[in-house]
Order: sequence, then C-alpha cells, then structure tokens
Amino acid sequence: MFAPACRQLLTLLAAAAIPGAATFFFDLKWKAPAEFKTISVRSASPKAGEFIWVDVRSFERYEAAHIADAVSFDEALPEAGLESLLKIWTPEKQIIVYGEGVGSERAERSARWLKKALNTPRVLLLEGGWATWPKD
Repeated sequence: MFAPACRQLLTLLAAAAIPGAATFFFDLKWKAPAEFKTISVRSASPKAGEFIWVDVRSFERYEAAHIADAVSFDEALPEAGLESLLKIWTPEKQIIVYGEGVGSERAERSARWLKKALNTPRVLLLEGGWATWPKD
C-alpha cells in the first residue's frame, strides 16, 4: 500500500522537475516584457547624464543611495513622482526606470504608468536594476 503511493509521488516529482530543469538550462536570463526596451549598465553608465533616471525603490533605499540625479518615484503616489519628473523631462529625453534588481515588477508597473502618463515610448528598464549599478 505504501509502495504505490511512493511511486506516484516520485512520478509527480519527476514530472514537475522537467520544466524546472528546462528553465534552468535554457532560460536563465530575465527578459523584459515585449513592450519595453532595456539598457545595460555597461551601455548606460558612461552616458548617465543623458538620461532621466527614475528610482522606484522604497524612499528609504533611495535616500540611502541612488544613481546621481535620479528621481524617486513611489508607485503608490505616482502623481507626486510625475510632478518631479515633469520639471526635468522633455519629450526627446529617454527615461530609465530601475528597481531593486532583476525583473522588478515595481519597475515594470511604474514604467508602464509613465509611458502612458507622458505619452512616450522613450521609457526603458535598466537590466538588473540597482543591484547591477557600480557602487562608489
């Protein structure tokens, strides 16, 4: 009686392991949603002053450290962040949104909101977020 249950459990575990293993071996890199372009730290950091940086991490994390001249953007109060952003934004400027790390859902939601509010496609996501930015 115990053996068939163990066999079924092992079969289920094996079946569940197949997609996990395939993901591990073939799809390790995070991919931004198709609606967004991304930019790597390597491409962005030498030209940091050419972009408008939007930090969507908590205000406490922003206060502790952030990319120079980045605007703090709280998705719970987007109008306040938009007000700060509008003081420095022009339609030809690209905006780079970053969160804590790889695949930040907060960064994606905020970038989506900014694209709509500003009616611009010029909103990018920073690959790897703050975690990949060089620290001084």
